[in-house]
Amino acid sequence: MDGKLMPRIILIQMVTIMLATLPTSGFASSPLAAQKLSQAQSTCTTSGGKFDAGQAVQHMDVNGDGQDDLIIDADQFSCSTAPNMFRGTGGSELTIKVGDVVIEELAQRWEIIDLFYHKLLLLGRHGGFCKQPGFVACFEALVFHEGAWQTVGPRD
Repeated sequence: MDGKLMPRIILIQMVTIMLATLPTSGFASSPLAAQKLSQAQSTCTTSGGKFDAGQAVQHMDVNGDGQDDLIIDADQFSCSTAPNMFRGTGGSELTIKVGDVVIEELAQRWEIIDLFYHKLLLLGRHGGFCKQPGFVACFEALVFHEGAWQTVGPRD
């Protein structure tokens, strides 16, 4: 093997590994994701920080139709100058896009659960959402059905 070729092969391998391990910013995944990430990055850099989207942009089937839907979880965002910039006691913004329907909710935690042949979005909420003190556990369960989110009470 040529003595000049080996360093090139090693360099190509190193660049390939570096590119494969870079966090995916999700900017190209959708216009909505690009907009949300750009706004968050701008907010962070305005305060002199370095923005990291982490694993904020996710794709998973939310409504059980077999198609991946878009989830943007601002709890995954971080800013080097303000660690809690994107979250508070009420949680952080969770954006979910199913088809053309977009829902934006404040949640402390969330999970998609398979229950009774449906995909259920379980949101951990601030106690105030349940008309209780903030520290009281509060949850909301939603299901996407016929183009709209359904829950126990009417959605505004």
